[in-house]
Amino acid sequence: MTLLRTRFALFALCAAVLLFYACRKEEIPLLSLGVLDTYQGTRLQPVYVTCGLDRGSFEWRLTHFVDAAGEEEEKDELVSTQQTFIAILDKVGEYTYDFTYEENGEVIKKTFRIQIADEIISYSPYIADVIDYVPAPGRFVNSYLGYASTPPNTYEEVLARCKTIICGSKINKAISLGAFGGYVVFAFDHTVVNVPDVPDFKVFSHVNVTNPNADPALQRVVSNSSPGIVWVAFDANNNGRPDEAEWYELYRPTVNESLEALPKRTTKYTITYTQNETPASYSGARLDSAVARDYKIPEHILWEARAELGDSEENTLVKEQSSGYIPKLKFDVYDPNSSQQFQNKEYWPLWRKEQSSMSFTGTLLPDNGEEEWSKINDGTGEKLQVTSQRWVVAGAYADNHPNTTFDISWAVDKDGKRVHLPGIQFVKVQTGVNLQLGHNGSSCTEIQGAVDLHLKEH
Repeated sequence: MTLLRTRFALFALCAAVLLFYACRKEEIPLLSLGVLDTYQGTRLQPVYVTCGLDRGSFEWRLTHFVDAAGEEEEKDELVSTQQTFIAILDKVGEYTYDFTYEENGEVIKKTFRIQIADEIISYSPYIADVIDYVPAPGRFVNSYLGYASTPPNTYEEVLARCKTIICGSKINKAISLGAFGGYVVFAFDHTVVNVPDVPDFKVFSHVNVTNPNADPALQRVVSNSSPGIVWVAFDANNNGRPDEAEWYELYRPTVNESLEALPKRTTKYTITYTQNETPASYSGARLDSAVARDYKIPEHILWEARAELGDSEENTLVKEQSSGYIPKLKFDVYDPNSSQQFQNKEYWPLWRKEQSSMSFTGTLLPDNGEEEWSKINDGTGEKLQVTSQRWVVAGAYADNHPNTTFDISWAVDKDGKRVHLPGIQFVKVQTGVNLQLGHNGSSCTEIQGAVDLHLKEH
């Protein structure tokens, strides 16, 4: 009897152990999925759901939605095949998802919900913050900020002034990004959603057009049209800032070209500007560029550039000139005896006056203008007769329109390959041409604001 009881006890123990491990075999994968039953989020703010397993395949499907009024809607939408699913939802309510993980023929399923609440303070469709402003030298870099006579004491003052100019409304006064490479980084207070097949946001730039009251399709840029490169960033690691690896250029073709027909450009063009100290013995005045074609007088700003060319030269732009000068034009000098009392404009950013040089790297676009010269009848020399400027390439501010819309789906990586972003929070705009145009000076991109096209404008 004792032996029988002992055998029974051993059998029960073995059965219990087998049952325990059998249960654990099912429980361990489910626990290690790392997917909760419910997530809480706010409208147009990312919700991150990550699977704890990383060697299989992932399928996330939206199956059901209940809005704030209790109205239900059945769905069957594949929303992601990545290990981390990032949900950016624009409607308040409860979303139900089915997640399927498969590895070596084994399938694990999980149903979860995301509950989305309304924002406490209504979002603005316009720029909410200026994160960084690093202009290259240019005629209006200081004067547009109101710092022509009273330079800022700190960089924080510069950012604060930028915010008052381009944040919070549709079209404002402008900030100048200066010559090639100068840039501004701004942010929205929400995520601009990447909606398929439609423009997602618009950037307002300062250009002059013909027929300003006519149909926009008939308008043409006639002067100071300075193309800029637009970059976007999505906060994939959720640290609240745009990291270097998160920036993607928006790159599109010119009108009537396919996405594959990409125009020439130089993706890694580096330029260095050096400010020249004017000797005390120098008594000359600033010269008009028509008189000093070489710009080789002490107070002009030297630029030197180099390009890192890729393996393929087919779509690579090569700019022959590797150095030159940004001319400080004579009509920017304050003349108390003139009816037009221009300020003596400083082209170098005043808050960086202690720096003897500054460098920028970015994408160089083809020149969109040229100088045309003619002899003056009285024999005094050459005169700038016409400055013609034309839009030419993708990623520029406009294709013959004063304002441009942008599609987040145009994002490309450093190799020019298309990437998918669920949305963006940050935008970087950078002057994209290295060009001096006589009386107009350097081609400098100017920004007046931006708007999320999916939110109602005020």
